[in-house]
Amino acid sequence: ERALRAGGPFFHGSAFSLADAFYAPFLERWAAQWPLTIGFDVRQPERWPAIDAWFGAMDSLPAYAQVKGDDYSWTAAVSAFTRMFSPGGEVSNEAAALIRRADAAAA
Repeated sequence: ERALRAGGPFFHGSAFSLADAFYAPFLERWAAQWPLTIGFDVRQPERWPAIDAWFGAMDSLPAYAQVKGDDYSWTAAVSAFTRMFSPGGEVSNEAAALIRRADAAAA
């Protein structure tokens, strides 16, 4: 948030830069997965207006639209990885609940 407030909406001011390209996959994945996995929403415009403006600025770039991850893929990955990395193939009740939430979000 602080880095984006310095003239944003991008990390280095009004123009897209390598910093935006670097952070894009992390921020878009966190925006889709954290609400499901840890109950935390990265996109809270009232709390972090600069981050919300960054998402809007990124979405306005035609080139980004061609490479941006989609919500279905990011949320479906939660379900798939939770199944794949369950210890000994045993899915706990907590993991099963996460899988259900992720599957519902991906549907």
